[in-house]
This record gives sequence, structure tokens and C-alpha cells, in this order.
Amino acid sequence: VLYELNRLDEAAESYEKALRFHPDAMVYFNLGNVRLRQMKLNQAVASYRQALRLDPNHAEAHNNLGNAFRIMNRHEGVLASYREALRLKPDYVDAHTNLGFLLMEHGRLDEALDSFRRALHLNPGHVKAAAGEATIYERQGDYEKAYARLQPFLESGNETDDVALAFSALCRHIQRCQ
Repeated sequence: VLYELNRLDEAAESYEKALRFHPDAMVYFNLGNVRLRQMKLNQAVASYRQALRLDPNHAEAHNNLGNAFRIMNRHEGVLASYREALRLKPDYVDAHTNLGFLLMEHGRLDEALDSFRRALHLNPGHVKAAAGEATIYERQGDYEKAYARLQPFLESGNETDDVALAFSALCRHIQRCQ
């Protein structure tokens, strides 16, 4: 509850208190999430690693460890973390999406596109994956496909920052934005 209320210091204190009495993977994971949101990245990594020491099959902890590594520019750790999350939970939409963005950042567009498509196959309404796929189409010069991917989100009013950013990049190339 404290995390959802953005009372992060109190949430961290509560999790740390619980851990003093009973080490638990889920509590370490939640503490890692607090530390990640606070941008206390070394502490987030330490918490996720503790969670994984107690539960090596915790796919979400692997994914979020990858997110922390990505912010820290620890690229090899990112890739390994996302891939492990997907090995453990092949239908993990957020991990497919995160992997897609990582691969796109490194110019591996075909692999990134495959990751976004897998995410969208699992959840056709996943906004971040759709925005990632549209961004790749835009970079490849396929503006019609990019627009078609974004159009349902634009029409439904489900225009997140990810969709707005992808649409803004696309508008440099097409006339429909006028």
C-alpha cells in the first residue's frame, strides 16, 4: 500500500523491518522495486539478487534486475536478466517488451521486432510493445505499417507517452499528422 501511495521511504523501512525477522524472496523483490523507483540502483540490484538467491526461479526479479542494469548501462547483465526471465516464464509480456527495447537500442532491429511481436501475440493491447514495433517500422521507412500499428491506440484515446513519442517521430515522415 505504501508503495502505491508513493510513500517510498516508509515502504522501504517496512520491508527492511520484515526482512530482519524473516528473509523472504517476495519481500526482497518488493524492496528492490522501491529502490528502483527511488533510483537507488545499487540497492535495487542487491535486493533483486537477494530475492534470486532465495528463489532463483523468480522471473519478475530477473526482469526487474535487468531494468536496473539497463539504467546503469550494464548491458551484458541486462540481456542475461531478460533472457533468464523469459526462460523461466516464456509468456512474460513485459520481459519480451523490455528485451525488444534493449535490442532496438543496440541496432538489432529484426530481433527487437521479433520480441515486440511475441509480446503483442500474448497481449495485443500492450501499448509499449506496439509503440516499439511502430518505432522499428518508422526507422525502416515503412511509415504505413508504423501508422497502422499506432492507429488503434490513437483512436481509442489510449495514447500513452510511448505512443505519443512514436507518433511524433512518425509525423516527421507522413502527411496525416497535419
